[in-house]
Amino acid sequence: KEEPELQLCAAWRDPLPAAMSVTTYDSSFSYRQNQVARLGEGASNRGPMSAEDKKKFEASPFMQKMKEIDERSWQKFSERDKKRKDRDPNFKPIDADFETQKAHKYDKGINYYKVLGIDEYGTNEEVKKAYRKLSLTYHPDKTTGKTQEEKDEMAEIFMEVKNAYKTLSDEPTRRQYDFERDRDAVSADTHGKKVQEKVSFNAREAMKKILEKAKENQKAPSEVVRIPVQIRLEKLVYGGHKAIKRSRQVKDRFYGDFTESIRTFRMDIPAGAEQPWTAEFRRQGDQHEDKEPDTLRFMFSAKSHGFVDRSGPDLHVRQTVNLGEGFRRKPFIAADAPSIGGKHLLFWGRNPFLHSDGGDEGELRVKIAGEGASSKGALHVRFRLGLSGGSGPTSGTTSASSARSGAAPGSDGRAQAEFLKRFDLGPPSGFEEGGGSGGSSGGSAASSNPVMQRRLEQRNRCKPSFDLELAAVGVALGLFSKPTCSMQLFANLRQGTSPFFAICISSPPCGKQRAAGDWERLKTRLTPVLQKTGFYLFREPRGLLPRALTRAAAFPDRTFLASASAPPMPWKRLGDEAFARGDYWESARLYFERAGELGLNDEPEVAEARAPELLRGPDLVPEGAKVLSNLAACLAKLGDFASSLEQARRASALAPRWARPWARIGVAAWRVNARTEAIEAYKKAVEFDPSRTNVAALQSAVSQEQDHSAEAAHATKEEGKEAMKSGQLGLALAIYTVAIARLPPAADATAQMQKPDEHAL
Repeated sequence: KEEPELQLCAAWRDPLPAAMSVTTYDSSFSYRQNQVARLGEGASNRGPMSAEDKKKFEASPFMQKMKEIDERSWQKFSERDKKRKDRDPNFKPIDADFETQKAHKYDKGINYYKVLGIDEYGTNEEVKKAYRKLSLTYHPDKTTGKTQEEKDEMAEIFMEVKNAYKTLSDEPTRRQYDFERDRDAVSADTHGKKVQEKVSFNAREAMKKILEKAKENQKAPSEVVRIPVQIRLEKLVYGGHKAIKRSRQVKDRFYGDFTESIRTFRMDIPAGAEQPWTAEFRRQGDQHEDKEPDTLRFMFSAKSHGFVDRSGPDLHVRQTVNLGEGFRRKPFIAADAPSIGGKHLLFWGRNPFLHSDGGDEGELRVKIAGEGASSKGALHVRFRLGLSGGSGPTSGTTSASSARSGAAPGSDGRAQAEFLKRFDLGPPSGFEEGGGSGGSSGGSAASSNPVMQRRLEQRNRCKPSFDLELAAVGVALGLFSKPTCSMQLFANLRQGTSPFFAICISSPPCGKQRAAGDWERLKTRLTPVLQKTGFYLFREPRGLLPRALTRAAAFPDRTFLASASAPPMPWKRLGDEAFARGDYWESARLYFERAGELGLNDEPEVAEARAPELLRGPDLVPEGAKVLSNLAACLAKLGDFASSLEQARRASALAPRWARPWARIGVAAWRVNARTEAIEAYKKAVEFDPSRTNVAALQSAVSQEQDHSAEAAHATKEEGKEAMKSGQLGLALAIYTVAIARLPPAADATAQMQKPDEHAL
């Protein structure tokens, strides 16, 4: 029994003398490996390959075929890079791509280009677009309602799509993948074989099947159901949310019957929406058996508004603002006008009808840019002058209307008929006796007479009319109110006509219908305050205010009680700072305060008696003269040249040898057409301060006002010589400037320079 066991153990201890050989292979096949494969372990005793053997090996058919494969592979890959570069200018191939680590461990046996449904030279954008398109169909989140088998199949497809995207979206990985596939294709072609590709997902074939299936199940196109909806105008102007409940027929998935369902359609209307504004819900209406569900198209338009009418992007205030007949004699216009909910307009400015030609009627049309139904539109407001129908100059209108109605009873009617007959202005058939309402249409025929129509048109053309266009100035000023609101200033500064301003009070939260009560309360409380103080808050309207208002306090009911120990207010320094920053209104007010402290606002006799007591600076110019001179400059900036001339004269009286008030007298006197006084004042300014500005002003004034002749210039020059002899150099310089200005212009400057001056010194 033990003998077989002993023999088995002996067999394990003495293995069979079988010869074994090990073959190794890598991509670079060598002569040494070939020898190991053929000769086994005996090949290890051989020495290194000689040069002759190496030469024979490289010249062998096998190595020649390998070199041919390598050359053709690189040639094909280079052509691929060239085609990609021609198609995608952003593609830049570099050799370092083959040394970069792969972003994904791809399978070169799978054609990832077919997986994504693109060609082999597609750009990176095409790769991303194809991946996104396939993800919308095969992503796991898009498989709701599918069976488990369909979900598993779509999950496998999505994994292939994802791997294809990882391989082709990374440039180094894509180039390595392309090169390996090109080398396999060349090698298979060299050996007469076909490239073996693994079965994978084909996006193009899949999309064809989907389209064919959809074509088989295609229903008739859906119908578009237009639903007109009227909403408040404020909703289209301010924008907002709109929800509409609507019933629709829905098909039951289990029983196939149609049931009625209520659905809420929600829409966000943008601010400044055009009319009609449409919102479309594709295939979300009633469902049908033989066609696609209906498409709902809501078409929003504005309801009729109580104050304004909409015309495209513009809004027109329906009611004309009546200014009355007495407004022609008022220098300023102050009025207000309504707009849409949450907006109100205040107007103030110079009256364009003041001292205008024409009758007692006129029309002012104001266009406010940016206050229409959208930011590109405008709000139009009309003002009318003299609309009363009482007696007086407008009584003729009442008579004409009664004549058109066919009633001319009594002696007045007969007198009118006789007047029309005398001047051949009546109807061709004449007037019926009695002139009652049962007559033929004699009165209406008289009013339709061509002569009467021409006179009526001529009368309408004689009515003065003005068009003003206001634009926003600066940014809106927020007010601390509840509900919140802001006010925006509008002005016609670019138009260059009569200055006119408007303030728009805006509160978008009050545009809602449920906030109408809050808006009325806010408008009732805020409008009276802003009518009195709103235009004082902005610099542009303040510059237009008359001079009489500059001395009035903004809040006269409040007084300032100064204690005896309080330091004096630096009114002049504050005025200089306000003048430097361009706030001439505030600067003038501060100079008035300082003038009051110096007693310059008293009666002229009292102010003249206190003149020696005025403070004098290092330049020995009284402070009162400086204050009055600066005040004259402020008033000139504000356009009140008459008051500026008065203050400059007072300043020159306090400091007769100071040039600055004389220069300001020249500016103001020239603007009020006192040309002679202006020239004399400029001469004084040049005499005491021969600066470039004063000399240029004097020369310009003389050249515009006085005649040009060589004799007059020579006579004036002689006066300058006399002044120079007497030692009055400043006066001589001023006279010489006048003489130069009175010289006639030379026809040829070169000839004039070469010709000797017979009047030279």
